Amino acid sequence: MIRALLWRPSVVMLFVALALGSFGAGMASPAGAQTVAVSIAGFKFNPATLTIPVGTTVTWTNSDTAPHTATSDTNAWTTPMIQTGQSASITFTQPGTFTYHCSVHPNMKATIVVQSASTPIPLSATKAPPVKVLAKEANGKYVFGPVKTKIKIGQTIMWKNSSDAPHTVTSTSAGWTYNQKLNTGASLKYTFKKAGTFHYKCVYHPGMVGTVIVTK
Repeated sequence: MIRALLWRPSVVMLFVALALGSFGAGMASPAGAQTVAVSIAGFKFNPATLTIPVGTTVTWTNSDTAPHTATSDTNAWTTPMIQTGQSASITFTQPGTFTYHCSVHPNMKATIVVQSASTPIPLSATKAPPVKVLAKEANGKYVFGPVKTKIKIGQTIMWKNSSDAPHTVTSTSAGWTYNQKLNTGASLKYTFKKAGTFHYKCVYHPGMVGTVIVTK
């Protein structure tokens, strides 16, 4: 049985499929839309701040032993009760900043920032070669080099691991969600499609951090 629940259509649409105890989308998202995952574990939403474009579906999955909800602070929308191992999804159709909490555990708080259509990417930027950042060893410690990289919207960063240890490129600031392992000799690429300052780190080596500054 599929039941559609509509909570303030000017803000979000929530579609809930009630079958075999699971939740899912009851209607296709707009063309080009994406789905982004938020985990619920340790009585926390992760990530606590999520930035997405309009039309994105956010799916919460409960890995805790207790039930939770994702409920707007203004009561404009809410998921059903999400039991252990279950998921629920909401599609955000208008830009804005939406703070929310768990109705069962009010101290669990998080924020979703919904952005309008991204700035058009200049053709020259899309044709530019990737900008290289090395994960390397210097003066007895592991570093990203350069630590700070400046690029234009639409350009790609390529991280290459030239050290003898594995690393990660893990976002630490709002505006992007990225967490990939970078083995010795391997490379990772990420294309930045909006302006901003984006920080990242290696989770294996504290103090190994970097920043990408993206301008129009």
